[in-house]
Amino acid sequence: MLTKIIRLSLLLVTLLVIAYFIHLNFLSEENLRAKKELLKLSYLYNFGFSSLLLFNYIVFRKKLLPLIGFIFLAVGVIKIGLFYFLVKQSEFEKNKSTFLLFFVPFIICLGIEIFYLAKDLNQANFNNDN
Repeated sequence: MLTKIIRLSLLLVTLLVIAYFIHLNFLSEENLRAKKELLKLSYLYNFGFSSLLLFNYIVFRKKLLPLIGFIFLAVGVIKIGLFYFLVKQSEFEKNKSTFLLFFVPFIICLGIEIFYLAKDLNQANFNNDN
C-alpha cells in the first residue's frame, strides 16, 4: 500500500511539475504576476484534491470499491465548484485565460485519476460469492 502511494505521488508530482513549467512559458506578458499566482494555486489545488481522492481510495479500497464511481463524480463536481468559488471571491480577473489556468491541471489530474481507478476497477472482482 505504501509503495502504491509513493509511486502515485511521484507520478502526480512529476507530471504536474512538467506541465506547470510548460504552461508557465505560454502565459502572456499582460498581468503576468497575477496569472502566475493563479497558475500556482491551480496546480497545488488540483494536486491536493487528486492526492486526497487517490490516497483515500488506496487506503479504503475494500470499502469504497462499489461506490468509487459516485465518489469520483462527486469529488470532481466539488473540485470545480470550490475552485470557482475561490476565484470568484478573489481579485483574479475572470476571463478565458483564467478558465485555462484551472482546466489544464484539472485535465491532467483527471487523466491520472481515471487511469489509476480504471486500472484498479478492471482487476476488481465484483462477485458476491466469496
